[in-house]
Amino acid sequence: MKTFNLFVPVKPVPASRPRVTQYGTYFSDTYTTFRNEFYKFISKLKKEFPAKSRVAYKVDILFVCKKPKNPSNEYPVGDVDNFLKGPLDGLTKAGM
Repeated sequence: MKTFNLFVPVKPVPASRPRVTQYGTYFSDTYTTFRNEFYKFISKLKKEFPAKSRVAYKVDILFVCKKPKNPSNEYPVGDVDNFLKGPLDGLTKAGM
């Protein structure tokens, strides 16, 4: 199994719940910005890491976040699964 280490210089943002209105569905501005920046960066690497069908992939993700300003919070606000959703959706959108 090949291993690749990749640093994506994009500030991690937990996925927000989609907002549904009479005009359509949208996400928060911060999450939309994160998704666009992540996709833009990862799309540049698509040729180097082509997706192969019927191949299992293992993804290990490490998030580097600043400590919250409020000293009562030891960890960033947001569930781990919401932090993971953005990068995994970005990889899927890029066809990787």
